[in-house]
Amino acid sequence: MEDILVCECKNISLKDVLECINNGCDSVEEIQKELPVGQVCSMCLSSKNDLQGEKPIHLDKLLKSIKGK
Repeated sequence: MEDILVCECKNISLKDVLECINNGCDSVEEIQKELPVGQVCSMCLSSKNDLQGEKPIHLDKLLKSIKGK
């Protein structure tokens, strides 16, 4: 499951994002400082940006489910 791509545009996997979260990143903005997610189409950042529901994972929902934020 960790090999799922969160950001297809920049080839960022769930494993990469989880590593950032485990290293203390607790917001989408902090993850973006560490990884180049959301720099092209931004659909991975929020379901609000993914109107067609193409992405299996959105960073805002992932953080909410892990951190409760």
